[in-house]
Amino acid sequence: MRKTLKYYLGLQYRMTLDFDKESDAWVIRYPELPGCTSHGDTPARAIAEGEAAKALWLETAMDEGQTIPEPRGEATYSGKFLLRLPKVLHEEAVECAQREGTTLNTYLVHVISEGVARSGMKNFIEQLETRKAGSRRNFVNGSKSEEPQIGRKEKKSSRRASGLTAVHRAA
Repeated sequence: MRKTLKYYLGLQYRMTLDFDKESDAWVIRYPELPGCTSHGDTPARAIAEGEAAKALWLETAMDEGQTIPEPRGEATYSGKFLLRLPKVLHEEAVECAQREGTTLNTYLVHVISEGVARSGMKNFIEQLETRKAGSRRNFVNGSKSEEPQIGRKEKKSSRRASGLTAVHRAA
């Protein structure tokens, strides 16, 4: 049985809501939907924009025939783990945390979060580059394949949500 957009919209995907000082906005992300993010000037606005971004992400993934991940459910992680570092790296991390005026733990959570987000975007960019290379290859071989484009719906939503990024990406 083919699952419908309504089915996926009814699932409870995890979301994160964080305040970004640089953009002075609340940022919402759906970790199970890579690249699905939005923002708003208030938490409520960010959540509303995030719901629109999630719907567009799911719709686009379905239109492109991509596999859509289902929510992972409640994590059973404790939030604690042991990490061994070289002494020099440990010292540098402590100094960075002190310069930021925060604890080592808070600083490392921030750095790890950025690295994980960057890794997700790297995978997204690699997928786009692979599609683009495939389109060029097909064009050279004489087929009528075109470069990937964002459809009208996505452009409209991107303007409306203004913080919507990579919603056209499928997992």
